[in-house]
Amino acid sequence: MKGLADKNNDGKISFSELQRYITDQVATYSEEKQIPVVTGDLSKTFVTVDETVLAALKKQKEKDYPLLAQANIKGSEQKYIDSLNPEGQKLYAEFEENLQTQRLIWPKDTNAMHDYRLFTQAFPDNPLITTMRRNLAASLNDKFNTIVAPLLKGQTSYSNRDECYYAAAELDSCLSLLGNKHYMYPNIKARKLYMNAMSLIWGLSENEYNVSWNPTIYKAINYLTESEQLEPNAAYTVSALGISYSYLYEYEKADSAFQKYLALRPNDISAKYSLGIIYNNLKQYDKAAAIFEKLVTDYPGNANFLEYLANVYGYLGKNDKALSIIGKMIARDSTRANGYFDKGVFYSRLSQFDSA
Repeated sequence: MKGLADKNNDGKISFSELQRYITDQVATYSEEKQIPVVTGDLSKTFVTVDETVLAALKKQKEKDYPLLAQANIKGSEQKYIDSLNPEGQKLYAEFEENLQTQRLIWPKDTNAMHDYRLFTQAFPDNPLITTMRRNLAASLNDKFNTIVAPLLKGQTSYSNRDECYYAAAELDSCLSLLGNKHYMYPNIKARKLYMNAMSLIWGLSENEYNVSWNPTIYKAINYLTESEQLEPNAAYTVSALGISYSYLYEYEKADSAFQKYLALRPNDISAKYSLGIIYNNLKQYDKAAAIFEKLVTDYPGNANFLEYLANVYGYLGKNDKALSIIGKMIARDSTRANGYFDKGVFYSRLSQFDSA
């Protein structure tokens, strides 16, 4: 009714277009074979499209982040279980136990995936297979979802490279389970590629980084680039690209990535901070100053924002403003060396070595 079924873009949805749209959607998203029916004169108009509503809906859909959900068939599950022989019932029970305890693809020959394969071979026509596949696929995404859930909320995710490696392996098994015709295949592949990258560089800091990391970072960038192509609205992927390019001093590419990220997450502080640093490194000091001025206004107690703003003012020749900020930093906490150090650097830059 909001306009997605308007195939010929004439501003109206006929019953014929509605039928085609519903049929396509059911075929894409339904695990079971269903045949929807629209009755009446298919040539007649069903609804007139509101262009404003349609545009807003399309924009929202671009930001949608689809997830696999588990199926619930508690009402009919038992009759299907009862139809199995004792060996089948035991195998199904083992599958359920391994699913609940997250033994999904490990250990070898004692996991939910192994149970599922045996079950489908022994009982290829049992209706439980559809639910087993869907629930296993959803569980294979759990580790990934746990890692990225805080990132989707703009929070810190406390994970590690090993966890990212295992998450990538489970997502790879999910891809094999569902097949490339599944509607979620591109999304899951994108997330698997992101985890591949993060298994290489998750948590990489300036203290750990040195030039020997560059080949690894380039490899991660290749994973992230392919991931972004498949799921361009995944803000965490775009952010990781920006950070990775920064390590390689490819600041223009980092700038482009962070601009995309801020379009997806306009209120993210760390992205704005990173973008300000990038503009500083690109010697685009006016742009850097605008970002740090806004950050200092919004977060006046943050010493890092003040320090960078003073530094940028120095490069812009706004010496009085730079010294004023440095003075505030020293007055706020005279026990910290940052303000005194910045003051010394500032006077050295002006060749006033006695003052430095």
